[in-house]
Amino acid sequence: MSKQLYIKLTDRCNFHCKHCYASCTRFGEDMSERVADILINNFKPEKERVDVIYHGGEPVLNYKILKKFVEAFKTNSFITQNITTNLNYKITKEILDIFKEIHYVTTSYDPDNIRFENINQLERWKQNCKILVENGIDLQINIVLTQNLLNLRPEIFVRFIKNIPCHQIHFERLTLTGRGSSVQTPKWEDVDNWLLEFYKINKEKFNLSVETFRQYQLLANGQLNGCFERCCSIKSRTINSDGTIATCPNAYQTIIGSVFDQQKYDQNVLKILEAKERKKKIQCLSCDLYKYCNGDCFQQNWQGKICAFPKNLFREILKDEGND
Repeated sequence: MSKQLYIKLTDRCNFHCKHCYASCTRFGEDMSERVADILINNFKPEKERVDVIYHGGEPVLNYKILKKFVEAFKTNSFITQNITTNLNYKITKEILDIFKEIHYVTTSYDPDNIRFENINQLERWKQNCKILVENGIDLQINIVLTQNLLNLRPEIFVRFIKNIPCHQIHFERLTLTGRGSSVQTPKWEDVDNWLLEFYKINKEKFNLSVETFRQYQLLANGQLNGCFERCCSIKSRTINSDGTIATCPNAYQTIIGSVFDQQKYDQNVLKILEAKERKKKIQCLSCDLYKYCNGDCFQQNWQGKICAFPKNLFREILKDEGND
């Protein structure tokens, strides 16, 4: 089971997304060289793969520290480097050179004024997607399952996203923290049905590479070791810009340690041990899909007791995979 280390290079962002779980603004703290040096000097996995994800805010705003990490980690074969970025800035040769050293780049698209405030921002993003793909950089587009998205017919949306240069897309559920708590939350049944319709249309007509569906296919065949098995507290850690340590980035304010605490450093970062007892919902135990999903996230509840596993979609995938 690979592990994940999110490194929040900055709390600053050049965007003000309405659904930002971290409520990022143009003002905030950048990770210092002191914090970066502690990580670089101590974080040297040698036995199992660790996915390092540069995060924010907008991580490119702290370009100096981003470059420092990428250069330091690129020679370790056990580290895979990824970055999550809004791609709304000028792509310079220096930025391209950094991205070429990274395993893949993740950016985000969300419709109807959730992320982009005007057409110029959208067009800049689309052009930057094209630049990255033309330069051989593996690009994934993340799409949050907001009510705005569900208001679009899946066939219309798949036609639009098909024309954006990228290698794959991935759907994420809305995180109900920060500014995300004030965004209209769609009913999970509607989310599930929208994904199911998108899956069928894409399978029959478009054949886009959808990472979400690929992960569920792996899950249906017992081949997935990842967050869909709800192991996040075991396999993930987040290093905040000030050096504090949390579990997943969605719970970045729940501090479990600090890189400055040398006695606990190995436990908190290198071994990435479980920090909190996983809380099972009693209704999960009687569900026929529990053996696949292993229970929903215990930190991010969806509308109270509602399960946020796309059961209708997953049953269709089970049928297609011959496991129904």
